[in-house]
Amino acid sequence: MRKGTICILAILIAICFLSSVEEAIAQTDVIVSGYVYDDSTNLPVQGVKVEVKEAEDISPALTSQSGKYTIVISGRTEARITFSKEGYNSVTSLLKLTESNLKHDVRLNRIPQKPIPSPALIIISPKSGEEVGATVRVEGRGTNVPEKFLWVYSHREGLEDWWPQGGAIKLKKNGEWKQGVFLGGPQDIGFDFEIKAIWVDEKTNRRLKDYFAEGNRTGNFPGIPLPDGSPSAEVTVHKVRQ
Repeated sequence: MRKGTICILAILIAICFLSSVEEAIAQTDVIVSGYVYDDSTNLPVQGVKVEVKEAEDISPALTSQSGKYTIVISGRTEARITFSKEGYNSVTSLLKLTESNLKHDVRLNRIPQKPIPSPALIIISPKSGEEVGATVRVEGRGTNVPEKFLWVYSHREGLEDWWPQGGAIKLKKNGEWKQGVFLGGPQDIGFDFEIKAIWVDEKTNRRLKDYFAEGNRTGNFPGIPLPDGSPSAEVTVHKVRQ
């Protein structure tokens, strides 16, 4: 009986001691510091926000150029600290504040970047608003579209019909392409011209081939409606000379 009483007293004393230790720590400033590194490069990460969660009385800190941070925590025996920066996955650490100076390093993983798809079609030259003459070389870049054919059209702005130019275009291995374009006669000086590159289907491609075959035979190349097609790219230029 006496031994049991002694054991109980020892336990109570231990509990009281631990409580007094925790209370003493809770009343003491704890300095938490360390470094934040990029997990893939092992380089320090600058500008990481270090924030004690559920602690509005503690101002967040930012890591320096060397990746170092320091934050002072008061009145707590543990703290949940979040490390965050745009482009990285955030990390939250639960720290027991058992020392007045606590070292804690963190490694952040980058968020994988989604590849930006290359545009299927763009016109590089001429630029919209550029002043041109009666002919212009149109240059662009794109990616091949299965079962479609690339054509370039032009017309004077305001007209309903368009004029196909040259023939179906074959892209180079690097995706570049070019086509010569005719922009009307002397009577069209001072007007804007729209130039449009467009991927068309097989049926339209055959119709355009027939159009040029007939034009070469008769010497007449009338304007025609612009066909449906996609993707497409367009620029508007200003004719200033013949």
